[in-house]
Amino acid sequence: MTTSRAADPDDADRIRAVAESSMTASYSLSPRELDAVVEDQFSPERQQEWTDDEDTVFLVTESDGTVVAVTKAAVDGEQGDVRWLFVDPEHRGQGHATELLESILDELDERGATEVRALALTENQEGEAFFERFDFQQVDEQDVEFGGQELTEHVYSRDAEEGEPREREEPSDEPSEFPEDGRATTDDGTEVRVDRDEERSGTKAPFFATYVGDDGEQHGFFCSNCGATDTAMNGMERLECQSCGNQHKPDGSEQYDDGYL
Repeated sequence: MTTSRAADPDDADRIRAVAESSMTASYSLSPRELDAVVEDQFSPERQQEWTDDEDTVFLVTESDGTVVAVTKAAVDGEQGDVRWLFVDPEHRGQGHATELLESILDELDERGATEVRALALTENQEGEAFFERFDFQQVDEQDVEFGGQELTEHVYSRDAEEGEPREREEPSDEPSEFPEDGRATTDDGTEVRVDRDEERSGTKAPFFATYVGDDGEQHGFFCSNCGATDTAMNGMERLECQSCGNQHKPDGSEQYDDGYL
């Protein structure tokens, strides 16, 4: 049985564990940055402050007696800010993030928030896709500090009374652009061979590895959604086309689900 309820001081250790495991799985933070955020934001003392603060909304989702998701928001006049929303990686794909976000949006609405913002660290690269399904749009970017670590977060906004989850367009399994001769030219003028047998899934269309010459070293990836070779990969091995935004996320996470947070 799954229920959403107010967080309790007895939940503190489990809430911290959910936040830490979720950020480890989904955020491209360094170990030092991750530890700083967890210690600053999810210590027992911080959680007690949230529990005691009448302007803070601090909710958890419990499944069969175990806390599997947590969210925290705050109300300041007519503005409500959703600061954190996490789901235990072992319980993702079951709609917990969607259910918990809907619960906290309802709570903010009941408290008179006519403008609702969602705040997500830029290292949470899937956050934008999730919040856009609820008609949030990025409106700003701002610096934030947790435990002495300076980070940047995206600010998403929408009216509290608007927005329902939108259906996500499923990625295509077939390339929409592929060179007939199996060759492409990079931005620096290098001719590369596109290996159709070495494929990585994408949110819009597959990526294919490229090589210099028939037996040369790998020279990046070809995006079959737009035909570009201008791709970038971060430290979490997330691959993104710089031309069209097509993305590959490793370890099966490329298939978006409502519980990624």
